[in-house]
Amino acid sequence: MKDKSKQLLDDLMKKFIQLENTEKELQAANQQLDASNQQLKASEQQLKAAIQQLTASEQQLRAANQQLEASNIEIRKKETEAVAAKEFAENIISTLREPLLILDADLKVITANESFYKTFHVSKKDTLGSFVFELGNNQWDIPALRKLLLETLPDKSEIVDFEVEHFFDDIGQKTMLLNSRELKQQDGNKKMILLAIEDITERKIAEKKVRAANQQLDASNQQLRASEQQLKAANQQLTANNQQLIASENEIKKYAHDLGERNKELNCLYSISKIVEIPDISLDEIVQRIVNIIPSAWQYPENICAKIILLKKEFKTENYKESTWKLSSDIIVKRKIAGKIEVCYLEQITDNDEGPFLKAEEILLNSITERLGRIVERKLAEDKIKHINRVLRAIRNVNQLITKENDRDKLIKGACDNLIETRGYFNAWIALLDGSAKYITSAESGLGKDFLPLLELLKKGKLTACGKKSLKQRGIVVTEVLFETCGDCPLADKYAGRGALSIRLEFEGKIFGIFCVSIPLQFIKQKEEQYLFNEVATDIAFALHRLEDEEKRKQVEKSLQESEERFRQIADNSQEWIWEVDANGLYTYASPIVKKILGYEPEEIVGKKHFYDLFYPEDRKKMKDAAFEVFAKKLSFREFSNRNISKTGKEIWLLTSGVPMLDEKGELLGYRGADIDITERKKIEEEIKEKSLELKKQFEKSEKQRIATLSVLSDLNETTRNLKAEIKERKQAEKIQEILYNISKAVNTTDKMPELYNKIKAFLGEIIDTTNFFVALYNENKDTISLPYFIDEKDDHEIFPAGKSLTKYVIKKGKPFLGTKDIISDLTEKGVVEEIGYPSLIWLGVPLKVENKVIGVIAVQSYDDPNLYAEKDIEILSFVSDEIALAINKKRTEEQIRKDLKEKTILLQEVHHRVKNNMQIISSLLNMQSKLIENEKVRELLDSSKHRIYSMSLVHEYVYKTEDMANIDFNTFTKNLILRLRSYYVKNTEQVKIINDIKVDSLDLNLSIPCGLIINELISNSLRHAFPGDRKGEIYIFFNRLGDKYTLIIKDNGIGIPETADFENMTGLGMQLIKILTSQLRGTVELKQDKGTEFVIKFKEIQLGTYGRF
Repeated sequence: MKDKSKQLLDDLMKKFIQLENTEKELQAANQQLDASNQQLKASEQQLKAAIQQLTASEQQLRAANQQLEASNIEIRKKETEAVAAKEFAENIISTLREPLLILDADLKVITANESFYKTFHVSKKDTLGSFVFELGNNQWDIPALRKLLLETLPDKSEIVDFEVEHFFDDIGQKTMLLNSRELKQQDGNKKMILLAIEDITERKIAEKKVRAANQQLDASNQQLRASEQQLKAANQQLTANNQQLIASENEIKKYAHDLGERNKELNCLYSISKIVEIPDISLDEIVQRIVNIIPSAWQYPENICAKIILLKKEFKTENYKESTWKLSSDIIVKRKIAGKIEVCYLEQITDNDEGPFLKAEEILLNSITERLGRIVERKLAEDKIKHINRVLRAIRNVNQLITKENDRDKLIKGACDNLIETRGYFNAWIALLDGSAKYITSAESGLGKDFLPLLELLKKGKLTACGKKSLKQRGIVVTEVLFETCGDCPLADKYAGRGALSIRLEFEGKIFGIFCVSIPLQFIKQKEEQYLFNEVATDIAFALHRLEDEEKRKQVEKSLQESEERFRQIADNSQEWIWEVDANGLYTYASPIVKKILGYEPEEIVGKKHFYDLFYPEDRKKMKDAAFEVFAKKLSFREFSNRNISKTGKEIWLLTSGVPMLDEKGELLGYRGADIDITERKKIEEEIKEKSLELKKQFEKSEKQRIATLSVLSDLNETTRNLKAEIKERKQAEKIQEILYNISKAVNTTDKMPELYNKIKAFLGEIIDTTNFFVALYNENKDTISLPYFIDEKDDHEIFPAGKSLTKYVIKKGKPFLGTKDIISDLTEKGVVEEIGYPSLIWLGVPLKVENKVIGVIAVQSYDDPNLYAEKDIEILSFVSDEIALAINKKRTEEQIRKDLKEKTILLQEVHHRVKNNMQIISSLLNMQSKLIENEKVRELLDSSKHRIYSMSLVHEYVYKTEDMANIDFNTFTKNLILRLRSYYVKNTEQVKIINDIKVDSLDLNLSIPCGLIINELISNSLRHAFPGDRKGEIYIFFNRLGDKYTLIIKDNGIGIPETADFENMTGLGMQLIKILTSQLRGTVELKQDKGTEFVIKFKEIQLGTYGRF
C-alpha cells in the first residue's frame, strides 16, 4: 500500500504538469480566437461599408470560415485534452473515493473501497474472496471485462481508459472507464491487479450534447454567408464558448486545490502508519506524535490546534487552547469509548458553504479516531503480552532462586531484584514480620534511598494502609491512586501514574510478612496480572516456609543423631549384650560387650554366625528347635537361661530375653534382645549346693561329734550367712539389672507414651516403692509444669505453675534431690521452695535431660514412711530418667519426622500442582499469542508447543492427584493424551481409528515425561500428515515391558514418509525431539517404511534422576 500511494502521488504530480501545459495551450487558443474575432469584426465593417463587395468578400468570409473551423477543431481538441486531464485527475481521486478493486492472480477480490459497495449496490461479505465475474449475482460477467483481464492485461500489464458499457439490474445502463495495472510484490512471485472504475455515463450524455451544439455551430457558420445576423449569432456563440472555457479552467483549478487537500489528508494518514512502525515506541509517544501532525492535514494548519484524551490522559499541541470552533470524534477501543480527539480553530474564519470545517475534514477526523482505536487495541494487547512475559521471566528466575538459595535475607533480596531485573515491575519490597506483626527484616529493589522512610516506619512497628489491609485479609490488595488512599505512605509520591499490588506472605496459615510491587495502572485489575502476582507471593511464602522447615529439620536430625549416639553409647557401655538377628537367626547387630562375654569381636559374628552356633554343642539341637518354635509363633521371651561356648572354648551361661521385629504386614523380620552373663551366679549356686551337701553329710555323721564340732559349725554358719548375704546382694543386683533392662526394652518396643509410663512404674515398683510416682515436663516459655503421668494417693494435678515448686528446684539445679520433711521445711523457710499440694514425708526427684538440657523431672514420694527412699535409689531413678528422657525425645523426633514427611509429601504434591498450573498458564499465553498471528506455519508451531506442554502437564496432574509420587498410571495417561490429540486434529472421529495396546500400567515418573512427549510427537505427525483429505486409516500404539527392557511401537497405514527421506538427517523440530528424548532414555529408535510409517523405540529401565531425587 505504501508503494501504491507513492506511485499515485508521482502520477498526480505528472498530471499537474500536464494540466499547466494544457492551460497554456488553452490561453494560446484563446488568443487565436481573439484574432479570429477581430478579423470577423473587420469583415463585418467591410460588409457594412460596401454590400457591393459581398461577392469579393464572400471568398474572404469563406477563408475566415475555414480559419474559424480550424480554430474550432483546435479548440475542440484542446477541450478534449482538458476533459481527459480532468477525467484523469478525477480517476486519481477515485482511487481513494471512486470505486476501486484489488484482485489476486486468480481474479478473486482481495479488497474494495466503500465507494465500490455504494456505487454498485453490493455487500462486503459477498464481495471479498469472490471471483470478479461472479459479483452481484454474475452481473459483472461482462465480455469486455473478461477480454480486458484475461487477454489484454497479461500482454500489456497496464490498461488505461478502457471503455465498457453494461446494463446492471439494480442501477441500470452504465458507461465505465476501466484503468487496470498489475502490481507485483517485492519477491516478484505474487501479483495483484489494481482495477479503478470511473462512471462516465453522465459525461457521455454531456459529450453528446456538446456534439449536438457543435453541429448547430457548424450550421450557424454555413448560414453566416447568407446573413449578417447569422454572423452576429456565430460571434455570440464564440463568446459563449470562451466563457465555457474560462469556467472549465476555474473548475480545473478547484479540482487541483481539492486534490492538494486530499494529498495533505493522505500524508497525515501515511505519517500515522509510519509512527506505529517505529520499534519499541510507547503508546504515549504514538499518541503525542499523532496529535502533533493532525493540524497539518487541515485547510488552515497555522490556525489549528488539537487535543487527544485517551485512557484518562491528555495529549495536546503546544498551541492548544479551548475554542468554540471545535470538531471532535470519539475513540472506540474494544467497543467502548476510550477517549476523543478535538480539533479547534484558534481564530474565527470566514464560513464556507459547509461551515467552519469541511465535510472531508470531518471524514478525515473519523478515520484518524478509528485508526487510533485500532492502534490502541493492538498496542495494549502487545504491551500486555510483553508485560506478562516479563513477569513470567521474573517468576521463573525467582523459582530458580528459591531452589538454590538457603539464606533467608539473600532469598528475599534476590526475589526483589529478579522481579525488577526483567522490568516486570517498577519496584518491589518485602517486609518480614513476626507473629505479633513486629518488624524482623526487609528487602527492596527499584527504590533505593526512597525506601528508607518506609523502613523507619516499619521498624517503629507502623504499617501503611495497604500493609494493614494485607495483614487483615486474604488475597491481593489493589491500590490505584496512592496519594488518595495512602497519604501516609512515604512512597505515595513515587507511584505517579502507577498502581500497587500488596499481599501478605502466607503459607499453611502462617503469615511471614508483606509483599508489595508497583505496576502500570493499565494492568492492575487484569486477572492474569493478579494471578501471577499471587503465584509469586505464594512461591516466596513457600520458600520462607521451606527455609524454616529446613532449619527445623536440621535441628531434628541433629537431635536424632545425638539420640542415636546416646543410644549407641548406652549400648556400648551397658553390661548387657544387646543384639539383633534376622528371621533365620543370623546376627545383624551385636554390641561391643560381646567381646567381654564371649570373646568375639562384633564383626566376627555379625553376618557370619547364627545365635544357635554359640550354644553349647550338647545343648545346641534342643535349644535351636525350642527357639524356632518361638520364632514361628512370633512370641516374646524373657530370662531364657542357656549355656554357650566362648571363642576360647569356655562355658558361658547367659540369661536371654528378646522381642520379635515385624514389618508393616506383620511378617517376621527377626528378633531384638539382650543377654546377661550369669556364669558367676551359676558358679555360686553350684558352690551353695556343694556346701549344703557337705554340711548335711557332716551333720549326719554323729550326734556325738556335735559338741566337739560346735565351734566349727558356728564358723560354718557365719560363712553361710555371709554367703547368703552376698547371694542376696547379687540377686538384688541381678534383679535391678533385669528391671533396668526391661525398662530399656520397653522404651524401644512401646509406641504409646502412657503405656510406657505404666510399664516403667510396674518394673520400677519391683525394686523401689512407686505408690506415688509422676513424670513432669517443663514449658520454659510459659513457666509451667505439665504432668503427662501422675499417680498419687493425695493429690490430683494435670498442670500447675512452676514457680518455686520442688520440681522447678530440681530443674533449675539440674541434679537429683532427696528431701526429707526437715530438709524440705528448711528450704521452704529460706524461701527457696514452696510446697504445692499435700506435704510428703520424703521426696525424691531426678531431672530428665536431653542434650544436657533439663526438660522435666521423674519423682517418687511417700506420705507415711520418712525412710522409704535412700541414696542408692537415686542411681536407679537416674538410669530410669535417662531412659524416659530418651523415650520422650525419640517420640518427639518420630512425631516431627512424621509431620515433616507429611509436609514434604504435601509440598511435593503442591510443586507438581504448581508446575501443572504454570504449564497451563504458558499454554494459555501461547493460545492468546496464536490468535494474534496470521502466519499459518507459525500458528502450527505454537499449537505443537501447546500439545507438548499439555503432555508434560498431564504427567504432573497425575502425580499430584495420586499418593504415589514416583509412578503414574501410564495407561490412563496415554488414553487421555490420545483423546485430546484426535479431537484437535481430526474432525471426523470415524476417519482415523486409534488402537491402544499399552501393557505398562505403572511407569516411573522420570520415564513418563520423555515417553509421553515421544507419543505426542508421533501421534501428532500421523494425525496431521498420514491421512490427507478424507483418507481413512488406523494408528497402532504398543508399549510393553519384559524385565528391565521397554518396547514402544507407533505405526500407521497412511501415505508414509517418502523412501528417499533419510531419518538421520531429518531436521524438523518434532524429529529432533524424538531423537533427543530417545537419547535421554539411552535407547534406540528405528524407522520402518513398509505400508505406512512405523517407529520402534527400545530402551532399558534407568534412573534419570530428575524428579525421583527431588
